[in-house]
Amino acid sequence: LTLTVTRIPGANILDYQYKFTTPTRRDVVLAQNPFGGFCYRAKPRGRLEITGPNGPVNLPDSVHNQAARNWPSAHWYDLTYRGEGNRVSGVAVMDHPANPLSTWHVVRG
Repeated sequence: LTLTVTRIPGANILDYQYKFTTPTRRDVVLAQNPFGGFCYRAKPRGRLEITGPNGPVNLPDSVHNQAARNWPSAHWYDLTYRGEGNRVSGVAVMDHPANPLSTWHVVRG
């Protein structure tokens, strides 16, 4: 794992790079499966708005609706919290174009 952190006024940028090696000559392959993709979890800080390349993303009310929570691969998702007053915070997560397709999901609450 290689982690690069860049701080700019008003933001922190974290770039993760995972490199898997194996003691054999065969390639390491990680199969795509539901809920095996990226998961962002944060303490709720107000009203959550999620946007992707195709517009707003609506989370299902039921946390047990796993199929609806398993989002399709996308180049980015933005999670913005709007709190009391004018407080706005959040995170934008971008997927590197060289990555294989991976599903995304958010654990609500």
